Amino acid sequence: MESLVISTDVLLYILIGSIVILIIWIIHLEYKLKHFLGGKSAKTLEDTLLFVKEQLNKQVIVNQKTVSELNHVNAQLKTSIRGVGMIRFNPFKGTGVGGNQSFALAFLDNNQNGIILSSLYGRDRFSAFAKPITQGTSTFELTKEESQALLKAQETLTSSV
Repeated sequence: MESLVISTDVLLYILIGSIVILIIWIIHLEYKLKHFLGGKSAKTLEDTLLFVKEQLNKQVIVNQKTVSELNHVNAQLKTSIRGVGMIRFNPFKGTGVGGNQSFALAFLDNNQNGIILSSLYGRDRFSAFAKPITQGTSTFELTKEESQALLKAQETLTSSV
């Protein structure tokens, strides 16, 4: 029977020791929790979360402005010159008058609208012409060189997409 009393005493010491360890552990956790919720700069967790929420709201506004600006830029790009083609040529072959100083230059937007500028250069005279382009064609008759410049512009337009 005496051995039971000893084991009961040992059991009691183990129980008391376990309770002391649990109390120390609870105090430690409470300290950590208080430190976590209080923060290092005397801000509470709630203050920190409110600050993060405010910053997130500001970022959402900046994001919306950025998307709006990008949509505006994309709309402008569709009507800006994106396809360019140029051909240099001598309209007076064999006479030695013009050299390759004459040119046909085509400018197109995404919808294949634009203009063809062409020039004829000779020693004693210079002429310039402009022809509108709508959806890849002109209502004016195009020369061979102007057609080549238009084709080059259309190729650069499709290769840049």
